[in-house]
Amino acid sequence: MELSSGKWRELTSGKFLQYPNWTRDCKSVYLEDLGSDGPELDRISVPDGRKERVVSLRNVPRVVMSSNQPWNGLARDNSPLIMRDVGSQELYSLELQLP
Repeated sequence: MELSSGKWRELTSGKFLQYPNWTRDCKSVYLEDLGSDGPELDRISVPDGRKERVVSLRNVPRVVMSSNQPWNGLARDNSPLIMRDVGSQELYSLELQLP
C-alpha cells in the first residue's frame, strides 16, 4: 500500500513469483521468477516497479526444500543467496580451535 495515496498498487507480475526478500533499505525486492529462459533471480525497484534480472538460475543445481521449491534469500549486504546442490561427494569436516 502506498502511504501517500492510501491505495494498493501492483509492484510486479511474472509467471511464478516466489521467495520475495526486501533489501535492508526497503527500496528493492528480490524474488525468483520463471522467466522465458527458466528460473531467474530478479530485483524489483519499489519506487518505480522496474524489474531487472540479476542472474539466470537455469543451469544451477539447487537444493529443494520441503515445499518442493528451491530457496533463495539476501545476505546482510543485500547480496543474493541461493542453496546450490553440490551432491554428497563434497563433504568437509571443520575443526573449531578456541584459544
